[in-house]
Order: sequence, then structure tokens, then C-alpha cells
Amino acid sequence: MTIKRMYCLTAAALLSVGLTTLSLAVPSPQQSGEAAPQPASLAPAGDQEKAPPSLQETASAAIGNPFENPFAVFGPSVGEDADVANGQAQAAAPVAYPAGAPMPKTTSPSSWAPTHFEIMGFAQWRNLSSSSGFSSTYCLPSGCVTNIGSFSNNLGLSGFGVGPLFRFTWTPEKKILGATSEIWVDYGSITRTRTRNIAGSLTFLGVTYVIDTTLQAQLKDKNFEIGYAPRWGNDKFRIGPEIVYGHVGVDFTLTNQTSGAPPPINQSLNIPNNLVLLGIDFDYRPVQQFDVYGRSGWVPCCGGGYHVNETEFGAKYYIRRNFSILGGFKYDYLKRDFNVPATTVTTELGSATIGPFSGFIKFPGIGPFIGASVRF
Repeated sequence: MTIKRMYCLTAAALLSVGLTTLSLAVPSPQQSGEAAPQPASLAPAGDQEKAPPSLQETASAAIGNPFENPFAVFGPSVGEDADVANGQAQAAAPVAYPAGAPMPKTTSPSSWAPTHFEIMGFAQWRNLSSSSGFSSTYCLPSGCVTNIGSFSNNLGLSGFGVGPLFRFTWTPEKKILGATSEIWVDYGSITRTRTRNIAGSLTFLGVTYVIDTTLQAQLKDKNFEIGYAPRWGNDKFRIGPEIVYGHVGVDFTLTNQTSGAPPPINQSLNIPNNLVLLGIDFDYRPVQQFDVYGRSGWVPCCGGGYHVNETEFGAKYYIRRNFSILGGFKYDYLKRDFNVPATTVTTELGSATIGPFSGFIKFPGIGPFIGASVRF
């Protein structure tokens, strides 16, 4: 009887526990209009209607897709350290790049930094135009005689002469009246030599070279220049005036190589002079690796007997920052009026004084050049 009573009490207890557990697992239904119970706020009673911003941000993050930030479930809980944790998260987050803005380029600032010195070396070719030649006038007691000769027709110097040209340029960093300055130093020369049998006769400085004369002609011009040009503009195009001081030398020599030729065997004319050219200078650089430049200068009036024009156009391509290859063309027009004192000529018939002489030498020409440069 006692055992039977114990079984009944045990079954009643188990049944009571099962019903209680089932009732706790099933939530009681809520009306649609009933508001969900709000958690107790730790804020004072007067600010209960305003939720802390940190709590709102934390709640919105919890509603999002949990797979977007798998570490969100391990974030700090909302409590008294919520503001501190939120501040650390905001400081650690990267700043978003503005939409549509180009990404910054990470190029080395010294890869194409400006340079101020450049050394250039050229090989230049230049012809003699058909209008090149010379004229000499001398006077005798019987009257004056004028002779005109052609470098091309009489002496065969119409081909291209070749010679070197070296240039050093300096572009100071300091601007003057908003203009960048360019200073350069040039030295170049071209020598033309030709030996031929002249057709007909040729008279130069009172000496007549008759037919079948073997005559060697040499024409050499040397040019040393120092120039300055201030140029205004922007980083791509600059233009301005130029002033150039030049020392020009012209050597013209005729040598009679005919066997048994009467003296003088050698006749030479050297006419060095100092001159000043005024002109214009420009530089166009559409990109850092390519540079187009040009200059043109003239001798103004009263040039000491010289009539000169020098025009040059060229382009440089920089294979590297400090090295370039270049090419272009150059036009030179030079006419020199001269006066030579009288000379005494001795022949088999005796001595005679001839002169003084006056005349000119003129040799315009145009031709290409190629070269390379190093800048630093």
C-alpha cells in the first residue's frame, strides 16, 4: 500500500513538471496594436523618450545580414562602455574615397625633376646655294677692274660641307619679371675643300687663273656664340627675344697646284669679325619627353660689313630623364664686305702694285643636323 502510494505521488509530480515546462515554452499571443515591452532605460526619467545614439547604431547593426560582418556577434555588448567601443570602431574604419574622383598617382617626385644644365653635340651638314660667291674690285692707273666668281660654278663648292657643333645651355631657376632665362654657348665650324681644273679664267685679288689650272679652293667658317633669351609663357610653351654675341671667322684660300705656275701660289683671305644678332627664341614642350625649339637672329644695321641671318629649328626626344637624341635643320646666310690693302705682285716681267681691293664673300646655305644631349 505504501509502495503504491509512492508510485502515484511520483507520477503526479512528473505530470506537473511537464505541464509547467510546456506552458513556459509556448509564448502568449500579443494583440497587433500592443507595443512590444521596452527594456528598462538606465537614463534619468526626464530623458527616457530619447534613446542614446550609440544604442541606436548598435541595434541597427544587429538587424543587418550577419554574414556581412561575421565578427559582429563578438562585438562589445551595449552598456556603460558602448560609447568608447563605438568611438574605437569609427577611428579604426578607413575613410571612404570620394565617388568619381581619380585615384592619386604614386610617381616618384624626382623622376622628371627640372634640370638646369645641358650639353649637346651635333654633326651638321650645310650646302652652298647657287647665289654663293665672291666679288673683288681693284684699281690700276688705267682704271678699275671688277671680277665676280661663283663658289658653285667656278670652284665646285656646291656640295654639302660637314663639321661639328657643340652647345652648352644653362636655364637658371630664378625668374626675371616672370620670365625663365636661357643662356647658351656655341662653337661650330664647317670646312669645304675642293680641287678641280677650272674652266675658263678666274681672277681673284688681281691674279688671273687661266684654263687648265689645277686649283684647290678651301672655304672654312668658324662661329663662336654666347646667347641669352628671356622667355614668357607656361610649362608647355615659352617665347621671347634673344640677343647673341658672335665671333665669326671666314677663311678663303686658293692654291694653284699647276706645275710651274707663277707666284703667288697661295692667296688667302681671312675676315674675322665680332657681331651682335637680335632675334626671337621659343620652346614648346607638349610632354616631358619631347621638346621642340627654334630661334632666329639677324645682324641689324651697321654690322661692320656683315649681313647675317641664323635660323635653327630642332626637336629633342628624351629616352631617359638625362639623355636625349635630337635633330633638325639650320639655315645660315652670311655676306661679308671686305677691303684689302694693295699688294705687290712679282712676275717675270717685273713687280707691280695691285689694289687696294674691295669686294664681298657670300655663302648662304641650309642643311640638317643630328646629335645627342646630356642634361643634369
